[in-house]
Amino acid sequence: METGITNPYREIKLNATPPVDRPGRHTTITTKQATGWALTGTALLILLAVTHFLVDSAALILAPLWPLLDNQIQLSNGGILWMVALWSIATSFGQFGIACVADRFSCRWMTWAGPAVAVACMSCLGWATSTWTLAGLLCFAGLGVAAFHPEAAANAGNCLPERRSQAMAVFALGGYLGQFFGPIYSGWITEQYHLQSLVWSMAPGFAWLVFLCVMLHTRTPICQGTITQPNTSRLETRVSTVRLLTETRGPVSLLILIGTLRVVAASGVPLSLAFLLDPKGQNPTQASFPISAMYFGIGAGGASTFFLKPMQERRIMWSLPICAAPFLTLIPFARDYWMPLTVGLSGFCLGVTLPILISYGQRLIPKGQRVASSLTMGVTWGAGGLLVPLVVHFLKDRNLETMAFVLYGICAVLSGLLCHGLPKLVHDGTTGD
Repeated sequence: METGITNPYREIKLNATPPVDRPGRHTTITTKQATGWALTGTALLILLAVTHFLVDSAALILAPLWPLLDNQIQLSNGGILWMVALWSIATSFGQFGIACVADRFSCRWMTWAGPAVAVACMSCLGWATSTWTLAGLLCFAGLGVAAFHPEAAANAGNCLPERRSQAMAVFALGGYLGQFFGPIYSGWITEQYHLQSLVWSMAPGFAWLVFLCVMLHTRTPICQGTITQPNTSRLETRVSTVRLLTETRGPVSLLILIGTLRVVAASGVPLSLAFLLDPKGQNPTQASFPISAMYFGIGAGGASTFFLKPMQERRIMWSLPICAAPFLTLIPFARDYWMPLTVGLSGFCLGVTLPILISYGQRLIPKGQRVASSLTMGVTWGAGGLLVPLVVHFLKDRNLETMAFVLYGICAVLSGLLCHGLPKLVHDGTTGD
């Protein structure tokens, strides 16, 4: 019987050819046989979490700036909301295609190349003077964000394979802190200076990525003993992604639906707040603080997952989204400091469940963890991100912006109730009756 205790200081080889996937099995080799570069599991997890902070900070620079970009480009007939949709497609659905490749071939370079492209393109938003320029920057930046997440999430989960939800909580915390910081940073710098000043964001971003590359190529001292090399769950050539998803099509489809409904609420609130509080794009900071409160709540909720016991996860996964519904519906009626408080509480209730969904997907499809991560972190956010601009545009044209928050509450309730249809997972790679 496995004790579930993981050594956080074991070494994880970063450039070794991974073994054929066999859930629950590990390959033990002596350190004298081990060649190449290595990092401890804890160190790798921290590096990935900090890089996740950088990537999501760059991605969320946009959150309070949509009205401002609308004024700069002078788009008509809700054209800026089509840019929101393009951004959602690039960042989210792009993850699935990239993950299908990453589950077959070694693509660890994506952990630094993807963020580099995202930081470069997002820093140049202020120089976009036409629709095509803006669309190109958003598309390439979105693909950079998409390239990072599946590979990084799969490696983060494998840092603590017996405590996968806790590892994903640490990894997700970096992203949520970035989502909290990004809107505040962009709102402040564009109001104090101008939109073109975002270009200076490249300096700290590239500095960290250079440091990341150096750390990923740092040799650990060779010592006597053994290294337990965790399974990186990369697909065999003969196993197709279609076949893999077909075997679990029922639970996977339900998981995508649950995640999409949850994302509609989580991503819809920031966009609705941007147009509700600053419809003319004249004062980005007015909307940036409530938007940041949403992501702060999501981040705090995601971090709290680290302290949950495995037997508590399923109950939390369905109950807290239902608890978020009242807070979501009250957001447009809150005033002063009550608004960020209400927004933060709704974000917390939703945020607790997001790392659990990611971990559940990886355990549901143990032979394709990057594909599973792309579904729960990418496809669900893409589908939800496509629905949200349509909802906001439809209600905005009818001066019914506050009704969007009622819809978000309904989506949260439905996502909680549908969790009862998911199969119970005993441990990685094994499903219960």
